[in-house]
Amino acid sequence: MVSRKKLFTSLLTVLISASISFSVVFAYSTYAQKVYQKKIYYKWGNFTHNYTTYFYAKYAWMTAVSDWPNADSTVSCIYQSSITSELRITYVVSSSFYGEMQMTYNASNSITEFYGELNCGNSKMSTPTIARSVANHELGHLLGLDDIYTGTAVMNTSRIRENIYLPQTDDINGEKSAYGY
Repeated sequence: MVSRKKLFTSLLTVLISASISFSVVFAYSTYAQKVYQKKIYYKWGNFTHNYTTYFYAKYAWMTAVSDWPNADSTVSCIYQSSITSELRITYVVSSSFYGEMQMTYNASNSITEFYGELNCGNSKMSTPTIARSVANHELGHLLGLDDIYTGTAVMNTSRIRENIYLPQTDDINGEKSAYGY
């Protein structure tokens, strides 16, 4: 005969094991839209608000377009001054709006144009690391990744932006999954 304590302990072990195994499941979510031929062509947009804002935002975008390929992403980021897609800043006074990626796409879900913006009107964008975290998050959207709300990923909207500012394993796995790798 099995004691109640032993039965309870066994049941608790099974529940904990199940919850741990479910939390290991992929933490990414993908869009249908993707960049054409795994290449992002961009140019620099507006960086004229003030010197500090300019420095943080431009540094953040410059590092983000290198961070994804350096993290084993399958997508290339290529500067080209003759196109319309831009990486730039906006200035909206808000402590919850960090940035956005506006995209247009064609019938086959290839992104045809985009505008990535970092919000320098957010008082929380006070360090280059936070700005870099936001830039990498917004590029993640361009690469086909959606927001997530749990896990250790740059696409987690609740991440600690000072600590998670580079694409993480789940981000790269999501990007590769979106492109069929």
